[in-house]
Amino acid sequence: METILTFLKSPWFGVVALVLGLLATYITYRLSIKEAKFIVKSKTYTLIGDYDQEVPEEIEVYANGFAVKRLNKTVIAIWNYGNKTQEGEKNYDKDPLRLVLGDEGDLIAPPRIAVKLKKGDLKLNASPDFPRQILLDFDFIQPNDGMLIELLYSGKPREIKITGTIIDMKAEIVSGGELYKQNKVKYLPANRILRSSPFLILIAFLIFLGNNEIPLAALTGGILAGIIGNYGIDAYKARLLEKPVPEHINRHL
Repeated sequence: METILTFLKSPWFGVVALVLGLLATYITYRLSIKEAKFIVKSKTYTLIGDYDQEVPEEIEVYANGFAVKRLNKTVIAIWNYGNKTQEGEKNYDKDPLRLVLGDEGDLIAPPRIAVKLKKGDLKLNASPDFPRQILLDFDFIQPNDGMLIELLYSGKPREIKITGTIIDMKAEIVSGGELYKQNKVKYLPANRILRSSPFLILIAFLIFLGNNEIPLAALTGGILAGIIGNYGIDAYKARLLEKPVPEHINRHL
């Protein structure tokens, strides 16, 4: 009890309380903002040939009438994880939202919408202004709604990038991470608990209670370092990429 009272009377307690208060205020403010946010995940399968090796020359393989040495399929999920509906009219026509195929290989078949938006229309278009790119034309994308697109192409497997400008969308489109079917989890994963700021603060405080010879400055520094690391750019993006795929997309993975 004496150790707790010492900590509460220390000026470092005020510093910690101030930082936590500012952090809580910022998080509350961010949660109150209405905005659309997009996540993009993909997975590539090599259907013919190997990742780094083509079909032998003495073997001829045709896909949809095209002779191929290597055939890949990439599935791409794009969804709105924000709390605001994104209107398609904000899709800037001079820099529209689109998928970039790269310079190597060709599409073996037209891109296919494997899973449509739950509401709203979606079209995949081509334009001479954007060669080797697939334009995404949509009416609107509601929160927790999205699409699944399949591409069949020759050449080496590669990451299909997404680019474009949506007017008034402040959040950067988060892209990365492997797309896979997710099972429903009814509990908070242990790794999220272990990385959470409240857990870090609790552990640090228990250590201090167990050994009050630890300087409060060192304890406070450790807590702040944990919070900053937990909310750093890389850690924040990693947490976003852990967000579950919308159920109507997940069912088709």
